[in-house]
Amino acid sequence: MGIGANKKDLEEVTPLLQKVFQKILTDEIAAESFAAYSFKHPMSLDYNNLSNAAGNHVFDDRPDDFEIKKIEGHTIRAFFQMYSDNEFKAEVEKIIEDVKTYISNK
Repeated sequence: MGIGANKKDLEEVTPLLQKVFQKILTDEIAAESFAAYSFKHPMSLDYNNLSNAAGNHVFDDRPDDFEIKKIEGHTIRAFFQMYSDNEFKAEVEKIIEDVKTYISNK
């Protein structure tokens, strides 16, 4: 983790990321929105594609597609803007893998 990284920011955004990842991987509308804003297939969900989608405002422009509030979409985008130097890349990648595992075990 880089200098200046705030673990509290990660803790705040983790439940939102888990919810968004699950929607992207299981819901056609969320998957289509993610693909349109990240220019990637939803199964290629990773830190960089997620950061691109957040930077393109998918979560605050289309929060209903992910069953989140607009302010939660802003929180996700702000997280990726604040930590654009990949300080939390490994942690976010682990959250993605945990959600994929959870879904595959359902």
